[in-house]
Amino acid sequence: MPTRIHSSLTFAALVAGAAMANSAWAITPTDLAGRLARNENIIVIDLRSATFYANGHVPGAINIPLGLLPYKQLPTARPVIVYGDGLGVIDERQALAEIRAKPGVNGDVLEGGYAAWLAQTRLTTGLPGVTAERLPGITYSQLLASGKDDMVLVDLRGNGAVAPAAAGSKGDRQAATAAEPDTVSQFAAKIGVPVVKSEGSMEGAVTRAQSASLNSAGTPVRAAAPAVMGGKSARLLVLVADDDTAANEAARQLRASGEYRFTILIGGTESIRREGRVGSGRMDGSGSTTTR
Repeated sequence: MPTRIHSSLTFAALVAGAAMANSAWAITPTDLAGRLARNENIIVIDLRSATFYANGHVPGAINIPLGLLPYKQLPTARPVIVYGDGLGVIDERQALAEIRAKPGVNGDVLEGGYAAWLAQTRLTTGLPGVTAERLPGITYSQLLASGKDDMVLVDLRGNGAVAPAAAGSKGDRQAATAAEPDTVSQFAAKIGVPVVKSEGSMEGAVTRAQSASLNSAGTPVRAAAPAVMGGKSARLLVLVADDDTAANEAARQLRASGEYRFTILIGGTESIRREGRVGSGRMDGSGSTTTR
C-alpha cells in the first residue's frame, strides 16, 4: 500500500525545497531533453491537472497532480524530475520538498516548468494543427501565493500611464491625473518583484525583463542588456493591463515569437486596485485566459 506522507510538511522541508528549486536542484529543459534522448532511467512527473496533461506534456512524463503527490510511492532507484506549468500557479517547490521527504527518493525540478520546456525544445505530445486559443491566466490570489524569484511584471499601459480612479466612467478613469500613484509599480514594490514597461514593443519588454533584478522592484525598467536563457524567456512574465484586449494582444505577440513563460493577470490593474475583488468590466478570462 502507498505510504501516506503527512499533509503538513515541516517548515524546514519547505525551506529546503524552496532553496533546491531555485539553485543546484533545478535541471534546465535542455539538460532534461538530453537525458531523455540518451534514454536515461529517470521518472518525469507532470504536476498539472489531467486536462492540461492530456493537451500536451513532456514526452514520457507521467501525470501525478500536485494534490495526489503525497500519497504516491516513488521508486528509490530512479531519479525523479517534477515539473508544473512554470506560470506561477503550481508550486513546484512544494512538490520537490514532498518528493525529497520520501525516504531514499532523489528528486529535481524542471526549471521554468512546461512553459520553459516548450519554449526551448518544442517537444510535446500535443497534437499539431489549429486548436482553440487558450491564453494562460493567473488570479490575484494565485500570484500572491506563487514563488516570485523569477517573476517580472510587464506593464502594458501606455507611456506615462497612471492608475485610473476607482470610480466613475471608463472615460473618467482614463483621464486620471498624473499625480495619482502608479498602481502597477506600487504593487510590484509591495510583492518584491521588478516591473518593466512594454512601451509598445513586446520584444523590447522581454529583453528588459530578462535583466531586471529585485533592485528594480517597483521601479519601471526602461533599458537593460539581455539575459535570455536559450534565446527564450528565463523569467515568468506577468502581463498587466487595463483591459483584456491589450493583454490578449501582447500574449499573442509573445506566443508568435516563441515565448511561453508568460501569463495574464486576470482582472489586470482593476484586480490590483481591488486586491483581487474585481468588479464590473473585469477581465474574467472567458474565451481568452485560463489558469493551469
